[in-house]
Amino acid sequence: MLAGRDDPPGEAPPGVFPGPSGHVYPMRLSRLAREPQSLGLYVVAPHRMEPRGRIGGNAPEVTYAGRIAPSEGAVGRLTGGAPAFLTSFEQRFPEPSRIDGDHELRAADADTPYRRVVYENELLTVAGVPVWLPAVGTVLAAALTAVLLLLRVRSRRLRGRSASQAPQASLPLS
Repeated sequence: MLAGRDDPPGEAPPGVFPGPSGHVYPMRLSRLAREPQSLGLYVVAPHRMEPRGRIGGNAPEVTYAGRIAPSEGAVGRLTGGAPAFLTSFEQRFPEPSRIDGDHELRAADADTPYRRVVYENELLTVAGVPVWLPAVGTVLAAALTAVLLLLRVRSRRLRGRSASQAPQASLPLS
């Protein structure tokens, strides 16, 4: 969808209609749905765009916002070759019957870029066993061995002291 701040009346892009305070993306028919709905909306405009409200769903989440340099492809034809700003939103509607209006899109206060970053972690394994498991096991085994050795040394010392301090039996003098 292409939306601009200064589109002349009646010249909004397909699927977008000029409204009293900006561009409108129709959503009211979705309230008739029986299953939860989701919306993925991509807006190409001179500036970053944002919906005015939630219209009965979860809060719209920006998934991408940034300047694009149109080429001679479809985006270039859509923008007339002018630089543009792409804003992508996702929104979920768990109860479509609560949709109470259409999305009114307006220019955001700032053209702040945003890019979602996804980190993928991989567990390091050797022969199917996580590497951290033998490492932690080795440390625990070493600690247990050290404690057992200390207890053994202490027990021997205590036996040695008690043997030297034991009363000696005296033989009767006859």
